Amino acid sequence: LAFVVSFLTTAQGYGLAEAGLIFASLQIGGFLARIGLAWLADRTRAPIQILLAMLATAAMSVLAFTLLAGVVPFVALAVLALLVGVSGNGWQGIPLAEIARLAPPDRMTDATAGTANCVFVAYFVSPAVFAMLVGLTDSWSLPMLLVGAQAGVVAALLAPRLLREARANPVRARG
Repeated sequence: LAFVVSFLTTAQGYGLAEAGLIFASLQIGGFLARIGLAWLADRTRAPIQILLAMLATAAMSVLAFTLLAGVVPFVALAVLALLVGVSGNGWQGIPLAEIARLAPPDRMTDATAGTANCVFVAYFVSPAVFAMLVGLTDSWSLPMLLVGAQAGVVAALLAPRLLREARANPVRARG
């Protein structure tokens, strides 16, 4: 998602201000989702289901955003970017809360810190891989489509096990 402005200006012909507005709508979606979806996960006691729905939605919205950029009106693309932000940028607190819930009390900080470290390694490596793919393929669309596709594949592969485990280990109400 770090390359959205570059994708829009370089490959799709948007001006910098337009691309910046679309990126801002993506960021707003992520901000709102971090609050709203974390609240929903807590209230429904269904964090795994919400994360899987976000992952599947991220796959579809990134694919749609990539394929429709330059084709649909500006406002429609901004709404798609908002959906990409909600589904792809708003997830961070939910798995950390779930990891803290599942970890033994004396290992909770280790578990959440270790998870955060792995996520930040991915944040560091992913842009380099994306840039390398842009350079190798001379295409912005293919790496963007791969981002959406990998989210869909991960959702499909993880859903059966995670849903089974969520049913076996339901989130209990707090005392």
